[in-house]
Amino acid sequence: MPTPAELRDGRSFDTPVLQTLGGTTIALGGASAITAASSEVEDTTTETAFDQVRQIPANVLKVGSVVKIYCQGLILDNNSTDTFQWRLVVGGSTTDVLGTELITSTAVDVADSDIFGGYFVLTVRTIGSSGTWVGFGQYQDADAAAGTQQKMGYIGSTTVDTTAALPIKVTGKWSVADADNEAQLDVLAVEIFTP
Repeated sequence: MPTPAELRDGRSFDTPVLQTLGGTTIALGGASAITAASSEVEDTTTETAFDQVRQIPANVLKVGSVVKIYCQGLILDNNSTDTFQWRLVVGGSTTDVLGTELITSTAVDVADSDIFGGYFVLTVRTIGSSGTWVGFGQYQDADAAAGTQQKMGYIGSTTVDTTAALPIKVTGKWSVADADNEAQLDVLAVEIFTP
């Protein structure tokens, strides 16, 4: 069994640790995470992808693959009662806001140092240019505080092109363009388990 250090260090989607469990060999530790905070999404009302993105390489996913995505961001500063909304998206390009929405938060009034984030788990049902996956997750709007209830999200059977690279990105959108409206992405990590 791989050690926690092996799962953390030096492993990518292309060099997973193989482990036999119950007679089936699966790939463990195919993981990728950002290593620095993103640039800020600030002073704009245009939905903008944070500049730290992870990407699932083409042809890595198999029937039965499980993809786990974790993300967390921070409101650095805010103006008055301006609201912030975030989304977790897979697909499109590494710089646009297009793709399959996994999580769409509610636009909420935020305070300095509020956090947002969540996780999402996808299971691949079929592969190819018209492959399919299903998934669920849990997330927090950007007004996270002690005792704030988390929300659940899901996607039913959704088309995914497993023959193409799949960018995973988080977007942010402010209700008012103001220099004091600033948010950044601190965590974006992806694990893939493949049968």
